[in-house]
Amino acid sequence: MGKASALLLVLLLLLAAGAPAQAAERGRMVKMTFEFVDACDDGYSPEIDFYLKENPSRYWGTFWLRYYNEPLSTTLSCEAGKEICFGSWLKNASWGCGKKCTEPTKGACFVCQEATVSIGLQCQ
Repeated sequence: MGKASALLLVLLLLLAAGAPAQAAERGRMVKMTFEFVDACDDGYSPEIDFYLKENPSRYWGTFWLRYYNEPLSTTLSCEAGKEICFGSWLKNASWGCGKKCTEPTKGACFVCQEATVSIGLQCQ
C-alpha cells in the first residue's frame, strides 16, 4: 500500500471513529436556559414561545414578560444540536421569529446545548 493510500485509510478510520460520538451527542437531551428582559417601559407584557427550527409546529410556551426590566428565566429540555428559536410579540411588534415563528430573523435561533442565553426585548 502506498503512502497516499495509507494516509487516506487512516483519515477514513478517524472520521468513522468520530461519527458515533457525534450521533450519540446529537440525541442527548440537555437543559438550555433562556433569560428575557422587557427593556421597553410601555406597560405591556410581550408573549414568548419557543419553536423547534426544523418543525415550527412543535413549541414550548407561552410565557409572558410581566414587568418592565424584570428578567424572566425559563429552562427547556431539548435535543443537543437541534436549533431552538424564540418568537415574541405584542400587538403589532415582534421579536425573534415572531408569533408562530413565521418571521425568521438573524439571532432568533440557538443551537441547543447546556448554556444560558440572555435576550433583551427593545422598544420598536
